[in-house]
Amino acid sequence: MNDRFKFRVWWKKENRYRVDVNIIPIGHLENFNDNEFVIEQCVGLKDKNGRFVYENDVVLGASGFKYCIIWSEMELGWALQNLETRLCIAMNAFTADEIEIIGNIHEQKEQQ
Repeated sequence: MNDRFKFRVWWKKENRYRVDVNIIPIGHLENFNDNEFVIEQCVGLKDKNGRFVYENDVVLGASGFKYCIIWSEMELGWALQNLETRLCIAMNAFTADEIEIIGNIHEQKEQQ
């Protein structure tokens, strides 16, 4: 299976990821509410520890800055958004050994 098509779901009601969810065609989602869950896609890369990187992951860069993985319309691809400055850097500017997953944006919001 292509790693670019791996997904996970953040269940807002339970404040945790659900891994027992199958992604189904969008036409079948009428029973779901966007306020209940967030579907996140794998970016197709692994961090320096070999873990798959997903959108909304918070990663630590080699520079010591924390970034959130986002889809950038400006970059037309995955990007790292600096959590302090909100500036974005294209994902392809980094190699796997330069980033480490340290959490996700949902848990970051809870800690603030």
